[in-house]
Amino acid sequence: MLSGDEASAREHGTDSSFSLAGHMEQYVDETGQLTLTKALQPAIQSKFTHIAGHLNTGHIDHPVWLKATVRTEDGFPRHTILSIGPPSLERLRVYVQTGNDPSSPASYREYRLGADIPASQRTLLTPQFAVPLVLDNVRPTTILIRVEPGIAISLFATILTPEDLYGQTNMLLLLQGAYLGIILITALFSIFNFYRLNESPYLYFGLFVLCIFCFILSGEGILVLALPQQAHLVTEFIRRTAMALSFVFLALFGRSIQRARSHPFASRYLLFISILSGITALSAPFWLYKDLATASMIGALGMMMILIHISSILVMEREPGSKMYLAAFVIIQAGYVLQLLRHFGVVPLEWWSSNPMPFFFLLAIILISFALTERLRESRLAAEEMSIELRNNRDVLEKSLAVQENMGARKKRLIDMISHEYRTPIAIIRANIDIMMLNEASQSKEAASRFCKINRAIQRLVEIMDISLEESQHDDPRDTRNPQSMRIDEFLSQEYVAEITSRFNLSARMSESIGNHCIKADAAQLKTALFNLLDNAGKYSVPGSRILLECSVEQSWMVMRLRNRVEECFIREGDELFEQYRRGRNSTNTAGAGLGLWRVRRIVEHHHGRVAIERNTEEFIATLRIPVILTSE
Repeated sequence: MLSGDEASAREHGTDSSFSLAGHMEQYVDETGQLTLTKALQPAIQSKFTHIAGHLNTGHIDHPVWLKATVRTEDGFPRHTILSIGPPSLERLRVYVQTGNDPSSPASYREYRLGADIPASQRTLLTPQFAVPLVLDNVRPTTILIRVEPGIAISLFATILTPEDLYGQTNMLLLLQGAYLGIILITALFSIFNFYRLNESPYLYFGLFVLCIFCFILSGEGILVLALPQQAHLVTEFIRRTAMALSFVFLALFGRSIQRARSHPFASRYLLFISILSGITALSAPFWLYKDLATASMIGALGMMMILIHISSILVMEREPGSKMYLAAFVIIQAGYVLQLLRHFGVVPLEWWSSNPMPFFFLLAIILISFALTERLRESRLAAEEMSIELRNNRDVLEKSLAVQENMGARKKRLIDMISHEYRTPIAIIRANIDIMMLNEASQSKEAASRFCKINRAIQRLVEIMDISLEESQHDDPRDTRNPQSMRIDEFLSQEYVAEITSRFNLSARMSESIGNHCIKADAAQLKTALFNLLDNAGKYSVPGSRILLECSVEQSWMVMRLRNRVEECFIREGDELFEQYRRGRNSTNTAGAGLGLWRVRRIVEHHHGRVAIERNTEEFIATLRIPVILTSE
């Protein structure tokens, strides 16, 4: 029926369809200017060479002409259809002989087809390119096809009856509809899981599947049937962009599941492929796309090797779904290798190699979906275990808080009892000592010294009791404070300054910068902090030296500085003195429990202030800072 030589032409019998594979001749138009008139000249006709199978020249920059001669026998319908694919062919012209002279251009009818030709201008609207044929059992019919250059020139052609064409079209639409429905639901479900769980693998996988959806929708001719007037404007752009973006999101998906466990080279390579593929997607409308698309496809092979390596590591680490990741990446790699080999013309164009990627993608998508489902199940189990652990910890915490509250109540009762039972006899003893000292005021110095020792011992007992009470009251100083706004000059009133000056060997200096500035503080607590600082300064100052209190406003702080001279060994002490139960090196002969400065720091920090110790060779300086809140008018 088919041949370039009419004498050796095969005749079509009663079969309802026949493939042109192995029955076509080709001629490469290196000039790109060959027209039908020139192609029919004997000099050109003699240069047509027979090709085995379908047309699959790989990457070529020149148009290709194909020729086939068709003749039918009785018993086969004269009205048939020439079906040409794949639907991604950008531009082709089909010339069908309708006259008697095969060497005359006037004997041919031209059909303009291709992805960039409006579908409404086609003679038959089908996913594949279709041309009507009227065959004769006496006169052979010559068919010429001009295929424009593209990324890879591939073409298959089949002659079939209209009934077969319609049946194949309906079956194709049914299968493609089911295919697109499955992957669309998978994509939306994955993106929904991303918004629910906020885990990036679900997002990248969902976007990858959406790209496959767009690629199949545009590359298989389905979009032509849905939008016959507009499909030619966007089909090729969508197909190119979707394929490039699928590389982008697959690379990002691989980066998201590796969790930095593999070699850094893997992460950098995947990032490189995502950037290269992103640039390829942006170049889809321009001439640069052909070279970038080839580079991206080659780079995708390396990307799949990296993904297989990553999934192998996950398998060894027994990550949920890792075996399905590995199987999916191996399947995609096999599809890419097959497509690339066909792209370069190494693998012949057959039914199993014409468009293998949808099948491989479907298998991979199913496997990755199962892997992510397993990941989701493991996440739920981990969340349930964590919830159980949190409930157990909450129960333990509630019991601990109950025990602590009970201990706090018992401690308060003990302190109240001691305060009552302890202070009463101490007060009686002190009153009697005072009476004895008055009655025996004229006695010897030895008796007076004994009375002083007794008084110091009583004072020590009272001090221990005060420390215990104070520690109980200040375990949480926030429970007893009531901060209020007050002016600094009202806090440091003349009466209060006179009181502390008379009690301690103190000199006070109030800066004019105080003005009408205010602070928010609990006056009683803040005075306690200042008193503790003065008390410590009085205990450890060099005998006979005076304590200097300076008060000023610096920027937005009320600053109080206490300066006093101390022994050289004490100068080496610093902010560690504010630690609980911490006392200075020379404190062995002084009363105290290491709580005074600790309480100072707690009170000041609760007022959002700071307290620090500075020192030099002669002075020990304690600086207390409280924030100023406003200026009173």
